[in-house]
Amino acid sequence: MKHLVPSGFATQFGEASLADIYRRARDADARSAFGSVVVFNKPVDRDCAEALSESYIECVAAPEYEEGAMGILDGKRDLRAVLFSNLDRIPRFVGDDTQGLYDLKVLPTGRAIVQKPYLTSIHGVQDLVLDPMVNGKAVGRDPTARELEDMLTAWYVNFGVRSNGIVFVKDGVTVAVGSGQQERVGAVEQSIIKAFQKYMDREGIKYNSLYGILDVVGREVACPDLQGAVCSSDAFFPFRDSIDTMASVGVSAVIQPGGSIRDEEVIDAVNERGMAMAFTLERCFGHF
Repeated sequence: MKHLVPSGFATQFGEASLADIYRRARDADARSAFGSVVVFNKPVDRDCAEALSESYIECVAAPEYEEGAMGILDGKRDLRAVLFSNLDRIPRFVGDDTQGLYDLKVLPTGRAIVQKPYLTSIHGVQDLVLDPMVNGKAVGRDPTARELEDMLTAWYVNFGVRSNGIVFVKDGVTVAVGSGQQERVGAVEQSIIKAFQKYMDREGIKYNSLYGILDVVGREVACPDLQGAVCSSDAFFPFRDSIDTMASVGVSAVIQPGGSIRDEEVIDAVNERGMAMAFTLERCFGHF
């Protein structure tokens, strides 16, 4: 992560080792990964420590470091290693104990705002509304099993993204994160542009960074990372333009809170594009 916003995230997919999972998260946005903070929810082993040593990072945090891992990390100049505990006690879901765990924000006047941490009611797929219906309009296609898993991953990652926040995920890995945009379709557009740029960087496709994907128009450069990807939105879509935009680059499914006065138009757009969509019935806005 960089500046409290996730730059790359990966979860267990298949039989991947922890080192491979880390590399997938790092390479999801290699440019932002430079000088980043890396956080694990599993003990760091020797192989993962070797992977962490492949590039420059500022800090690594984990619940444990297996024998030999710290010796490898000690060889990295200015690297800070953090050990944390009680990960299972961090409140995540509605009903979890939040006693003594509050978010504090200090205003310029010296006053402080104290609030409980954000908690979600989405424990798993069973909590999603998979057949949202508005004014008789229903989503025509159910998500696949893979899309459902990516929906949950994208939704959880979105908790740490500044609003307006958009997260694209495919096969358990973030494809791109659109953060802090003033309009929702702008966050979608930002995510798509970043996805193209990250893909072209990895593939060695030359382009003028000041023109971004416009520089490759006419070269028939597609972004396979977006083909079949899932989109998470931290609040509802006020118009169908976001759906049309992401569908044009191959995004196949959407998870969002719902609740817009134009939900019917959004459902129409999803059905016209053959996409799947699930509602959470809650927002995960991140205003900092």
